Amino acid sequence: RITYTYKDFKFYGEVSKDKGYLDGSSYSPTSGAYAVGTLGTVYGINYALSYYDYTAYKNLVDLVLSKSINENLDVALNFDYQWLDKTAKQSGHNSNGYGVAVYIIPKYQSFSLPIRVEYLNDGSKGKESGIYSYNNQSVSSAYTVTLTPTYKPTKNTYIRAEVSYFKSDSKIFSDKSNNPKDSKTSASIELGFLF
Repeated sequence: RITYTYKDFKFYGEVSKDKGYLDGSSYSPTSGAYAVGTLGTVYGINYALSYYDYTAYKNLVDLVLSKSINENLDVALNFDYQWLDKTAKQSGHNSNGYGVAVYIIPKYQSFSLPIRVEYLNDGSKGKESGIYSYNNQSVSSAYTVTLTPTYKPTKNTYIRAEVSYFKSDSKIFSDKSNNPKDSKTSASIELGFLF
């Protein structure tokens, strides 16, 4: 990885080399990846723009924009667009997909309540690219809404809870009786120490 800084802008390039197979299949060999990108601030908006190329698999362009509106509110937007290489594309299926996420982070003193809304599209129903597949099942479109209340009792500790609702156009989940369903709600809690 090489990084170059010019004034308030950073540029990077990285290369990785490996010998493996996509999803463990010897029919889809991979041989590494490379990425280039830049980070900086333009007109008071922080940005990160990256391009990833996964050899013999897919390509990804990712853009993140963020800004502190004031001391009590941060906002961000994340957009990614992906497309498959010819070697990974399935005949008769779409070859691309995209995802969008919006973050709103209200905060007050040692408490914050990040809210994240995400949407993804993986192509026409029945012709999905498979980029956003879940448990080897295709998803044409889906969205999530996530709340992450966070409290910092001290400068070096935090308590974070997270509740997320995921809704898909396909029945990729199952309930306690193993019946298929198209939505899932999950919750977690995390205690952490910063050093």
